[in-house]
Amino acid sequence: MAVLSVPSARATILGTISKWLNVKALGSPWRIIALILAIVNFKNLPWVWHSRFFYSLFRQLYAQSADAPPGSLFAPIISTTRTPLTECDYNIHKSNSTYFTDLDIARTHLAIALMRKSIRGLSTYHREIREHNRQRRDQGLPEKAVDDVPGDTKLNGAAINGADTPSMHTTPPETPKEIPAGNFNMAMGGVACLFHREIPPLARVEIWTRLVSWDRKWLYIVSHFVKAGAWSEEIADQGGWIFQPWRNRRVPKSGGAARKRREEMSPAERDAHRAKLKKTIYASSIAKYVVKKGRLTVPPELVLQRSDLLPPKPPTAPPANQLPTLANRQLLTPGALATETTTPAELDGAPTSAPTDADMLEESLFPFSQEAGEWTWEKIEERRLRGMRIAQHFAGLDRLYDVFGGEDDQALGMYSDL
Repeated sequence: MAVLSVPSARATILGTISKWLNVKALGSPWRIIALILAIVNFKNLPWVWHSRFFYSLFRQLYAQSADAPPGSLFAPIISTTRTPLTECDYNIHKSNSTYFTDLDIARTHLAIALMRKSIRGLSTYHREIREHNRQRRDQGLPEKAVDDVPGDTKLNGAAINGADTPSMHTTPPETPKEIPAGNFNMAMGGVACLFHREIPPLARVEIWTRLVSWDRKWLYIVSHFVKAGAWSEEIADQGGWIFQPWRNRRVPKSGGAARKRREEMSPAERDAHRAKLKKTIYASSIAKYVVKKGRLTVPPELVLQRSDLLPPKPPTAPPANQLPTLANRQLLTPGALATETTTPAELDGAPTSAPTDADMLEESLFPFSQEAGEWTWEKIEERRLRGMRIAQHFAGLDRLYDVFGGEDDQALGMYSDL
């Protein structure tokens, strides 16, 4: 401020900034300060969050050149961001409340990237039905959606309701009341975040987000705030960048060496590896989402099938609408996971006790690779059930209803806030 009070210095600074911004006049020094603060803290200006959200939505839904390939179901998507000064609290590090706005954007990238094929397919369903019924009205016929409705991306009402159908791509015999008109939507049912290390001001971080599991109703998504550039070797180890192959030349081609080294580590080496891992993780979060079509809840398995992310389902596997759901507290007791599998081999050697923090962190950040053969339904189920060991502890928070003290006849006080 003292420098700006000197006329010659102020004129020099104003002239330099004006030339840089290609404007003739910037006005008073306070306008310059306001402009600089706005640029530095652009992330927290009004409506910027909405812009970030819709950018991630349209970026993955329309600008992405390809759908997620089979076998990429558990692969992470990585978004980068910085911590502006306006996100810092009185301890001069990223405020806890600001993590959730970044997580909104990261999860949007993942959800749309994985399910864009089914989202776009379901969006055309009612348009095809309306066009077909218009033609039938012109012919004086009842409004029914019969098998000659064009397209192969129909949302099968019988499949949602658990009925046996020869194909997931058959058209319902008539316009089903179970599939009301409305947009395809994903709604959050809950989120939790654990803070491991503070994020300093202006630090660049990566948010690694991936699907960890699902049940009859909920998709469970895990995110980690990671030190930028700390694990690029692991990305190459998982097969490189799927949507951005041009990035592969920027990371070392380990050819699976990093994962092999982890598998061959001695106990002491594994402890050192986990210590290194923990030092690069700032925070971890888990959230659950429900998939909606209008007011209808669509089983996540059906949506993933529509996106061609699941292999063929064996006849002995339960229908999508009969999977146990953590919301019903069916998996909250030790060993109860065994009720969810069709073969004992799927949980061979699986511990019934809760995993340690280190196990959960490493497991959710680095999912197992596909190097051991074909991507089969059995491997998907094994991976989903392993993820349930993480998700079930989060689902246990549903019991918070039981500790609400609304019936108490005393309170400490009531105070207003902004």
